[in-house]
Amino acid sequence: KLTPKPSGETIDPALAERGAKISAQRRCESCHLPSLAGQQQMPRLAKQRIDYMIYAMKQYLTDQRTGADTAMTASIFGLRDDDLAALAHYAAGK
Repeated sequence: KLTPKPSGETIDPALAERGAKISAQRRCESCHLPSLAGQQQMPRLAKQRIDYMIYAMKQYLTDQRTGADTAMTASIFGLRDDDLAALAHYAAGK
C-alpha cells in the first residue's frame, strides 16, 4: 500500500518501448493492471528495480520460485534475456 518510488536507475527508453510491446503481447496488464500497480495477490511491477525484475522473471522461467503462479510462468515462457530486460525497463519506468 506504500506509494512506489523510483529506484533512481537509468531506464533505457528504447528498451522500455520494446518492453511495452512485449507486455501488450503477453497481456501483463490483464493481471497486474494497466498501471502495473498490481491487485489482490498480483504484485506491483511499477517502479520495481530492474535487476530484481530480471532476477524474479528468470526464477519463474527456471521453476526456482517457490509457490510460483503457473500463469506467470506461462506468460513469459520462451522469452529471452533481452526480452526480460526490456520488460524490466518498461515496468521500472511506470
